[in-house]
Amino acid sequence: MRPSTLIVCALVLMLGSGCSLSSPSPTQVPSATPIPTSTLPPPTPTPAFAGQSALTTFVVDPVVRAIDPFDGTLAQSWEALNPETNAEVLSGTTVLQGAPAWGSGIGRRREFSPGEGVGVLLTYPEENQVEFFFDRGQWDTDDYRRFGIYLWDSPTANVWSGRQRIGFQSLPGNFRPMPDARYLLIMSVGQGGEFLAVLTDPADPSRFILYRQVLGSGWADLAWRFNVQANEASGITLDELAEFSFATFK
Repeated sequence: MRPSTLIVCALVLMLGSGCSLSSPSPTQVPSATPIPTSTLPPPTPTPAFAGQSALTTFVVDPVVRAIDPFDGTLAQSWEALNPETNAEVLSGTTVLQGAPAWGSGIGRRREFSPGEGVGVLLTYPEENQVEFFFDRGQWDTDDYRRFGIYLWDSPTANVWSGRQRIGFQSLPGNFRPMPDARYLLIMSVGQGGEFLAVLTDPADPSRFILYRQVLGSGWADLAWRFNVQANEASGITLDELAEFSFATFK
């Protein structure tokens, strides 16, 4: 046998025996580490409004959307209406002191549309020349509109259309407000240019003074700002304010 033949045979024997190359071990893939699921805290419920039960006496399906407990700064949700405005937060209340010619006032920074309103817990003033009202437009112009009430000895309508006062009558009710007593004022914007103002005892809403007025198409489907103003030698303490939505008036 030729030498070359021997070499080929030897190679065949080596490849057929234990000289074969072994396959590499598979790479170990680490198992995926589970990503922890983030659990969001439940939404903070709207705090209970002390006048909630009284709201249901005068409007259908009221839902409190926000509460101002007057424990922060007024600048968060109010703005001064006049340079002479004198208002400060004291121990969870807002005290508004008056100025000549109704020169001290504050207004909510947001506007209110039909189906929305405010409920204000307040201490009735002894020197009671204070007004609460919704308005829009610039005072003393033809486009100005205002619906509100004066808190005097007898609550009185406070309604203006342009430069003309169209409501200034004493309001009907079944009780007389007493100075330094706590009351709830409800003011709401209805549909079709209808408005509601109620002064009531939050502990006994069967005692109330009520003003409900339809002012027509020129007052409908508009947004309104809520304001409080005090005249000279007067003032008022606001304990809490709730903004709410509702279906309709009762």
